[in-house]
Amino acid sequence: MRFCSRCGFPLAIVSQLVRNGGALEGFDPEAKGQLSPRQKGVRWGVILMAISVLLLPTAALMTAMKSDLVFLFLPVFVIFLAGLVRLLHAYLLAQRLQTKLRVHPLREINSWPPRVLRLCLPVNTLLP
Repeated sequence: MRFCSRCGFPLAIVSQLVRNGGALEGFDPEAKGQLSPRQKGVRWGVILMAISVLLLPTAALMTAMKSDLVFLFLPVFVIFLAGLVRLLHAYLLAQRLQTKLRVHPLREINSWPPRVLRLCLPVNTLLP
């Protein structure tokens, strides 16, 4: 394997950087920090379950003070079940990778062939 004498990168990476104008193939700097649907679902499931666990002592204390407040355990139980269902759904059925949004064809007007551009309005008349 050969390396660049100036930067120390392997020459295969240097040639790829030169070919792509300084960008690596498969590297998307805008995708950093974005969570996949699966990660978002797991996060929400854990948050809901944690909230229910934090509310459980409050419901227990209020029930200990007055036994008529036993119904307070129902919302805590429902929140816990909602978190569990959300967690299982995300883990079993959600997509693992972030999907890219499709851009509407009218947004990519510059990529159309010239014959199609003649059929639509000029660019300066598209804006109101």
